[in-house]
Amino acid sequence: MRMPRLRTTGGVTAIPITGLLVFALAVQLGVNRPAAAASIVATISFGTSRAGVIVANPATGRVYAAQEDVPAIAVIEGTSIVATVPTLGYHTGIDVDPLANRIYVAQQFARSVRVIDGTTNIVVTDCAVSGAPINGVAVNSATKRLYVPRKDTDDVAVLDATTCERLAIVRLRGGAPIGVAVNSTTNRIYVATIIGGGITVIDGADNSTTAVTASIIPGVPQVNAVTNRIFVPDHNSNSVSVIDGATNTVVRMLVRGNGNFVCVDTMRNRLAITEDSRTAAIMDATTFEAISTVTMEPELNVCTFVPGTGMLYVTNDGGGQVTVVEEPNPTSTPTSTVPTVDQDGPTAPRDALHDGAPDEAVLVANLGSDLHVSRA
Repeated sequence: MRMPRLRTTGGVTAIPITGLLVFALAVQLGVNRPAAAASIVATISFGTSRAGVIVANPATGRVYAAQEDVPAIAVIEGTSIVATVPTLGYHTGIDVDPLANRIYVAQQFARSVRVIDGTTNIVVTDCAVSGAPINGVAVNSATKRLYVPRKDTDDVAVLDATTCERLAIVRLRGGAPIGVAVNSTTNRIYVATIIGGGITVIDGADNSTTAVTASIIPGVPQVNAVTNRIFVPDHNSNSVSVIDGATNTVVRMLVRGNGNFVCVDTMRNRLAITEDSRTAAIMDATTFEAISTVTMEPELNVCTFVPGTGMLYVTNDGGGQVTVVEEPNPTSTPTSTVPTVDQDGPTAPRDALHDGAPDEAVLVANLGSDLHVSRA
């Protein structure tokens, strides 16, 4: 498949050099304007154990959440559970292909990926992943490939997302994989490994790998496909590493937060991180200035944005809950560089800022942004 073309919406404003220097110092020292409080819209309960995985479909606005060890996926619209879908339990990853409207759930000890039809909420099939328990799943919507880290063999199984055929096994540069994310625009896959403290970058075209040292004990990586930035929380240093996807280098280390989770709203260029065990901060993903904060009970686990809406869904540890958060001024207009692709190759440029459901360009740009797995 040919690489997509890029189109920039909006203009560029020049910044005086003196202001740029002051801004750089402010970011380095962690100086931010006081953040406004975000609003808790609802708390959704669906059990009593720890909520383990969550993801949003940017095309439908639906959110899919699961407890770590209860054999079911909750389908959420707004603030209500509209359906539950059976699984084989102990979920360690979840991802969505918005173009196909398919949801993929990693079932660790069943060593399989459950495929769910997002239109009917019916189980389509289970893709078997033999050899070892699995620890996450990510889908490339453009190439229709699944990437499934295998916990004990320190590799990634590559599957055809349509047929479940195993296409390759890719050896990782580190050990004990903890999570995976995909940039469907660049066809790059990012796998966090605890042993070695880094990220293995897989080129989806030929399955070659590159190692990036990002943190000591990395969490699940998150991708902003529009800016080509990858965000990796560090459970050891309470920080977030920012990787430039073009150069595979760490370009910034955010010392704010506790390194538990991070999630991305690609369409609005927002970043959510945990400040402490009960407080999340929503930040501008370019300036890293805090826009709003929210405190909730019980402890936070993982999160996902519904892209473009200002709505954040957070699973709560030990309570079997999802907290729905709305940030202040959620209707502010985003501006971004949006890749334009379709399943047959590049198309004419299209405006990403429009009413109605996102088109394929926006959907592909949002892939990999909201993937989460439970803690190992």
